[in-house]
Amino acid sequence: MERTTAKMPLRVKKHRLSPVKTIVLGYVVIILTGALLLTLPISTRDWVWTSFDNALFTATSATCVTGLVVFDTYTYWSVFGQIVIILLIQIGGIGFMTLAISALTLTKRKIGLRDRYTLQESVNAPQVGGIVKMTRFILLGTAIFEITGAVLLAFRFCPEYGLLKGIYFSVFHSVSAFCNAGFDLMGGGGKSGILCCWQAKKQVGVNGHVICVDGFKKSINRAMSVGVADEYLVVNATDAVAMYEEIYEATEGQMADVVINVVNIPNTEMASILACKDNGMVYFFSMATSFTKAALGAEGVGKDVTMLIGNGYTKGHANVALQILREDERIRNLFAQLYA
Repeated sequence: MERTTAKMPLRVKKHRLSPVKTIVLGYVVIILTGALLLTLPISTRDWVWTSFDNALFTATSATCVTGLVVFDTYTYWSVFGQIVIILLIQIGGIGFMTLAISALTLTKRKIGLRDRYTLQESVNAPQVGGIVKMTRFILLGTAIFEITGAVLLAFRFCPEYGLLKGIYFSVFHSVSAFCNAGFDLMGGGGKSGILCCWQAKKQVGVNGHVICVDGFKKSINRAMSVGVADEYLVVNATDAVAMYEEIYEATEGQMADVVINVVNIPNTEMASILACKDNGMVYFFSMATSFTKAALGAEGVGKDVTMLIGNGYTKGHANVALQILREDERIRNLFAQLYA
């Protein structure tokens, strides 16, 4: 008796991601790729490796256009790193699915229904119909506004920074502004340092001596133009020995009673500690501050100082800042020139 066996065809069920999962996975891949690129030495001005957590924070902030930074975008990141950041801003601002579908349309490939549903979720469109045409409209509108913004900004930046740098600054800030990202390349000598120096000078009066320190001559010139300090020094805040020597000379060996650090670049803890006198106070108001480095550094050099970490908020701080602008026309005009 013959036995026959019937073979049933095996069907492997293909697991397809839902549109929402596809979008989430896409952004995760983009953020991780950006973070890995930002960890590379080529992404920083000093050619140093950036810790993955700081790179991930920056990449996430850029892609999600939140505007939060660990390091100053201009002084810490190289041109390569800044380009990575602005690309993440652009992708996050208009959506990676919008870019992906637009790329497919350029290759004349057919856009499937599933891709159209995913794009609908990505841009929060009310219906699938006409979604590809809407994508083209989004890209065209983005290009018009960003190019127009870059051209208008070029009239301001090119005379000040030169043709190539002016164009680069114009494009970067136009993309960042249109995508509401909050990243800028204006560098140091900004709001926090000037406001801190002004308030310190008011508090200490004629008997005190306020020293303004920045790593860039241009930033120091800005501070000098509004007269917020008694003395101005150009010193790299990551060079602790140079900072100690400059402050030692400026104070005739007495060192500073209070040091306020508002520099958003890493490895400035020791410079702040060495600039302060024994039993003085160091106030760190920077997201790049490492409490471990500060504590171990102070112990290593035998420096007995009180260290405070800024918590990001102080009651009434906005009123204090506004009052400074009301009282000092020079600072008000400078801020209007830089940020208006």
